[in-house]
Amino acid sequence: MDETYFYKQIINATDYSDLNIIYKESLDLVCTIPGIDIVMVYMIDDISGDAVLEACRNLNDEYIKRASIIRKKKGITWKIIEKSELVIFDDVQKTDEIGKAGRILGIRAAVGVPVMIEKRCIGVIWFFSYKPREFNEQLRGLLLTIGRLIGRNVSRIKQKEELLQKNKRLSIISQLSVYLNQISGLDEILYLMDHLMKQIGLVDKKAIYMVDKKEPGKIAKLVAHNGIPANLVNNYSKLKYPNGVTWECIEKGEIVYYPYDKLKGTNFLNSVNEDGIRSVVAIPINMEKDTIGTCNFLSFSRNEYSIDELEFIKALGSQIGLAVVRIKMFDNLKHSSVTDDLSGLYNSGYFHESLNKYISIAERDNSSVSVIVFDLDDFKAINDKYGHLVGDRVINEVGKVLLNSVRKMDIAARYGGDEFAVILPNTGYKLSKKIAVRISKAFEQLTVKTDNIIVKPTLSIGISTYINGMDSDSELINLADRAMYRNKKEKKSILQHYNDIMLKYPGLSKPG
Repeated sequence: MDETYFYKQIINATDYSDLNIIYKESLDLVCTIPGIDIVMVYMIDDISGDAVLEACRNLNDEYIKRASIIRKKKGITWKIIEKSELVIFDDVQKTDEIGKAGRILGIRAAVGVPVMIEKRCIGVIWFFSYKPREFNEQLRGLLLTIGRLIGRNVSRIKQKEELLQKNKRLSIISQLSVYLNQISGLDEILYLMDHLMKQIGLVDKKAIYMVDKKEPGKIAKLVAHNGIPANLVNNYSKLKYPNGVTWECIEKGEIVYYPYDKLKGTNFLNSVNEDGIRSVVAIPINMEKDTIGTCNFLSFSRNEYSIDELEFIKALGSQIGLAVVRIKMFDNLKHSSVTDDLSGLYNSGYFHESLNKYISIAERDNSSVSVIVFDLDDFKAINDKYGHLVGDRVINEVGKVLLNSVRKMDIAARYGGDEFAVILPNTGYKLSKKIAVRISKAFEQLTVKTDNIIVKPTLSIGISTYINGMDSDSELINLADRAMYRNKKEKKSILQHYNDIMLKYPGLSKPG
């Protein structure tokens, strides 16, 4: 065989931009070499991480069925991939490393050439003969040269594809950095990410967990997600410390990555096989020195990620983390502007703004709105006797009881120094009394303990309901105040609405 002419043909056969043409032309040429019975090309699959048969010649269907995929780190193909070294066998049947399919196939002499991108092995080109010791030194040299020529051009195309993917990722990061500054909600963040990520198909599902300090114990709460199945949402809506990838990430304050091989060997996700999760990446969301949550990326198709892919996912998570922190800081600022620090309730400004809004709704829809006002009995005496620190503690505890007693729709506020109020939207005379009784019973259980001091505060309560034609929110509050002072004066165990007081004391006039 004229090697010079053959090399020229191989060079021409591999000088294409289409991988399928390179395989067809070059492998057909290789099979014309005497002694070469089988040629196979295995490449690492980006999604599964396994070695996949990408091209072959003279293989029977049974072998293709058995060995089209070689699981990670199994057999002599993975030995080449891991060591990035040429492998030569005089008789592969005499080694224990050959797989069952290869042994059944009956291959003997073998030369395996690694396909490299820079210093990274991405696949293997195999040349086989059915005869042992068929490849002499000259033929081995020829096969090594051919393998490197094919591998070099395969690498060229694969590297170009990788570069395109990197450019897409850089574009996504760039777009995210612009758009995330314009987004005000967590769901919007994940929706945008999902739209951009479809271009590269790297991550299937996304989730944002935040540490919930309001819950008893340490809880990470699912606050936003994109595409996660309902069963997973139900199972993992709240994650208790310390179990799970999420809590590991929060505790470490750094990226946590579990490919499939590592994930299935842990107790972090007991339902890996049931739910079909193949890999998980958790990126910490940091605010100042604290990790306040995580951005989790789940794949149901990829067993693992490359170093470059992990770096990209890390960059994505960092961008999302910055956006989450920005949104949280804005919410905190907004919350602090309408919230009383000591009680944790809304302040009087927000209370009046909300009450006017609900009065307008009641006028428009001919519906109801009620107000309950509360006044701490003898609060000045508590401050004078025990000091303002104890008094502040009483205000704080009263705020907690009130927050835990009202409905989600209600607006609870600290109206003044020792005065509190609750707006009850779409609530009339009868229901407002029931709610006031429930809140009153909750306050009866309140005991404030600090150091060696025990204080059992009591409150006077008054209720009023909006009537069409009232002048303003002030009139509604004033009526509730009158009922509250009547309650304080008489110390009745059964609370009365202002309407009840008017019936009992007909001469009690409305404020003018």
